[in-house]
This record gives sequence, C-alpha cells and structure tokens, in this order.
Amino acid sequence: MLSEGILLPRMIVLCGEESYYIDRIEDLIVTQYIEKENRDTERVILYGADSSMSEVALHAQSTSLFAEKRLVVLRDAQLLSDLDKLKTLIPKIPHGSTLLVSYRGNLRRSKSKLFGILESLPEETLLMIESPLIRNNRDILAIITQVATRCKAVVDEAARKRLIELVGFNGSVMSCEVEKLAIAAGSAPITHELVNKLIGFSRQYSTQELRNAVVKKDKLLALKIGEVMALDEKSYPLPLILATLYDFFANLMVVHFIPPSQRSPQNIATVLGLSNSYRADEYIIAPTRYSAIHTLHILHEIRMTDARFKGAESGDYRSESLLINLLIMILE
Repeated sequence: MLSEGILLPRMIVLCGEESYYIDRIEDLIVTQYIEKENRDTERVILYGADSSMSEVALHAQSTSLFAEKRLVVLRDAQLLSDLDKLKTLIPKIPHGSTLLVSYRGNLRRSKSKLFGILESLPEETLLMIESPLIRNNRDILAIITQVATRCKAVVDEAARKRLIELVGFNGSVMSCEVEKLAIAAGSAPITHELVNKLIGFSRQYSTQELRNAVVKKDKLLALKIGEVMALDEKSYPLPLILATLYDFFANLMVVHFIPPSQRSPQNIATVLGLSNSYRADEYIIAPTRYSAIHTLHILHEIRMTDARFKGAESGDYRSESLLINLLIMILE
C-alpha cells in the first residue's frame, strides 16, 4: 500500500502490549508514506504527554493545499486523557489525510469504550492493528532473525539462546541489542562469546513467562520469576499476576469437563473461545499436571490471595510473601 501510492484510511490505530511491533509499523509509515520533499509541511508528529485532544483535532482536520497526502502522528496516545473523543473526530478528517495513533497498552482491556467503537468501523475508514504479546521462545527468536536480517548479520544458535537468557521476551530491548551486536561483529557472525562480552543482564520477566513456567510446572523457573516479581511490586503488580494465573486455571477447569477423547486442540479452542488452536496446545497436557481437584483448590487460593492483598482478611500479609506462597501451593 505504501509503495503503490494508495491513500491510507482516515485513521490507523496501532495498539498492544508489545511496543516492538508498534514501533516497526509506525516507523515504516512515518518514513515511507509522505514523500521526502513534502515531510516538513505534510507530516506532523505529536506526543500524548504534550498534546491536547483539541490540538490533535486541529492538525487532523487540516487540509493540504499542495500535496495529495497528509499524515498526522500521535505517539504515546495512552497518555492523552480524553482519547475517547477520537470517535467524533474520524468523520471530520478530510480525504487524503491520515491520523496515525500509537497506543502502547491493551486498548481492548482499557476502561475506555473506544476499542469497541473503533472495531465496528469499516476498513476504508479505519485500520486497527493489535501488536501481539511475545509469548515464547519462538516469538522472540523471530524478532532476532528479523533484526539480524535487516542488519545483514548472522547470529549463531548459542548466541540466540544466550540473548534470550540475558534479555528475555522484551522485543524492543532485543532489537536494540542485536543491532548493537551486528555493528560490533562487522562481517563476522554474532557468537556466544560476543554476546557475553557486550550484553549485560537486562532480563525483565513478563506475566506470560510466569504463566508458561506454571503451565509446564517448572518449579525452579516459576519460583525464580516469582522472586523477581515479588521484589518489584511497581513493575509487577500482584493483581495483574493473579488475573493471568486465574485465567489459565479457570480455563483448565473447563477442560477437565471435556471427555479426554474429545480434547483436540480444535475442540478446546472452540469451547474456550481461543483465537486459534495453537493456543489450545497447553491445555492438552495440563490436565495430567494439575488434577481437577487441585485446579479447584488453586482457583480458591488465587481468590483468597487477592482478598488478602486487598485487606479483606486480617493478618500481616505482604505482596511478596503472598505471591511466593501461592506459587508454592500451585506447584506442590
């Protein structure tokens, strides 16, 4: 679409919890859509922290007198307090103008009703792209490969594994580290030794990684991640962790009621309302690791942990001890 010179829709919304994909798509549009000679006049970049909705509307509704296309970019839109007003702005954006909105976070689960409203609009008016969360080694390895290819570099297998150990599932950080390694390596491959030499430990775990460790019943890894999260409540709020774990075990409880002969990925995905059968694979083996009665007890304990965290039960409960005790109970 960019290379063919076709006009983009009036509004493009990039949203999701993984900023790497948002950054890549935004960068592609910002650098390729408007011709270089017109960028000073036909491209405007605004930031949610420094802008008001009225300012965004003013730029978005402006018409170009000299070019066919105009682009207004709103970065960090999640910081704009009155973002819901976007729904009334869309019809006012003139033909040939595009408002690109970058929202870092889960717009679908936000308190705003904007996602549902935008989702119902036709594609010729609005294009919405959700950035998928990096869930496993396969996802982060794909990013390593993409960045290495772009940098014309080769990353050997040992170096890939070491990068994941040091950086984790943060796509944006991984991209920067691979780019740095590519410059240092020159024409030589990126090796395990080079990674150890240049990359420090910047590992940041995600609730998805904790969930994966619990699903696999990897006690050592789950408790290791749990200890890191328990000591940094600001970065890893306990309610978010509990919601992630509860979601898995609530689904697992449903799976326990599906006859074993009918537990195919396709059938489980249909029953649980999952987006694809690949996500159902973990529920094939999970019933053998967590019995129905243990799953029921886990759900009860997650609810009790949430209640204790919120002060509903007397006692000297701290979030760090609550999380570790819960993990110990789950993994017993």
